[in-house]
Amino acid sequence: MLLIFLTEYEDEGTTFCGPCIISESWSHAEKEATRFNLKIVGTLVDAFPSSMIEKEEKRVLPLIPPSDPRLLMQVAPFIDDTLKEFDFKDRLDLSKVMYDTMVKYGGLGLSANQVGLPYRMFVMGGHPQIEDGKVRSVFNPLINDVSKETVQFKEGCLSYPFLFLNITRPKWCHVKYTDEHGKDVEEILHGMSARVFQHENEHMNGYVFTDLVSKFKLERAEKARMKMIKDFAKGGAIR
Repeated sequence: MLLIFLTEYEDEGTTFCGPCIISESWSHAEKEATRFNLKIVGTLVDAFPSSMIEKEEKRVLPLIPPSDPRLLMQVAPFIDDTLKEFDFKDRLDLSKVMYDTMVKYGGLGLSANQVGLPYRMFVMGGHPQIEDGKVRSVFNPLINDVSKETVQFKEGCLSYPFLFLNITRPKWCHVKYTDEHGKDVEEILHGMSARVFQHENEHMNGYVFTDLVSKFKLERAEKARMKMIKDFAKGGAIR
């Protein structure tokens, strides 16, 4: 059986929840945690029987912890010639790896710098919460215009497991980018698609959703997250 291992890490004397590690054994999970200065605090739940895992091996990248400076660095414009530096054949290859990684961790979107890659790109979609269900590979994103009307919604982030914050964002956004084929795309996004695009675009600019709330609200959300983690580790319910 595959298990989901919960982790935590310390930053300037404060303990935070780290990314989840999926593994078949505690010893292997501990080795992976050690590589990224994480501490295993328990298991979440039995995930999938090994027989259900596809035989085809997928290249899935580990999430870097929030303490990693690469997560908070503004990313330079994407250039195709840099793909070989990290063993990617082309944009399609990078997009597939990013999508498989996003799916493994259960995200609605994933930016390259969340897995330590210096690319100004992200993937999003292919999730029930995305209205049109479309999977987008977004390179060199630009937000040209946004609506004056805003909507508040509770957001999460793969870099901060179990942390949920009420974030106010424009209801729609007019965006431009190039896709996995190098084709120029221009569209107006609404609803969850607009929200995810804005969230991931912030990663490209070196800041995260925790920067959008007050210190008081963040501390309150951190307490709720730690309680949720402990409840899961003990086999209890989410509260």
